[in-house]
Amino acid sequence: MTDWGSHGDGTPDEVQTPFVAWGSGIAPTKTKINLTQVDIAPLQSALLGIAIPSNSFGIVPINLLGHLPDKYIFQSVYANFKQMSEQFLIRRAERRAHSFRFLFCEYPELSYEGLVKIENEIIRLAQLKRYEAAWKV
Repeated sequence: MTDWGSHGDGTPDEVQTPFVAWGSGIAPTKTKINLTQVDIAPLQSALLGIAIPSNSFGIVPINLLGHLPDKYIFQSVYANFKQMSEQFLIRRAERRAHSFRFLFCEYPELSYEGLVKIENEIIRLAQLKRYEAAWKV
């Protein structure tokens, strides 16, 4: 918001805001980390150990979760993956239902089967306790 009350313009003065986070679970850093506004809700959810809001488009910023155990970071990222993939599948079905079939482009990697394949690999790595490899899939 500007000094004169307008908002929504998209200028740097209106959209860039400092965000300060410290405490248990936050990785100390001496460099500036850019965080998008949509990533704040997943970050807060990960730190509080609660579900990410279902309509969030944000991604858990794992570079800020440095002092948490790998298993906890994995669980946060996996929950984010599940939430985002479910949201994607719902939106994909909506688009498919309201598009001409010849105009709808299906990407095999992002089909239901493709997402199940990715999830199975994530689960396999987690069962092997390779949490960092699992969250990087």
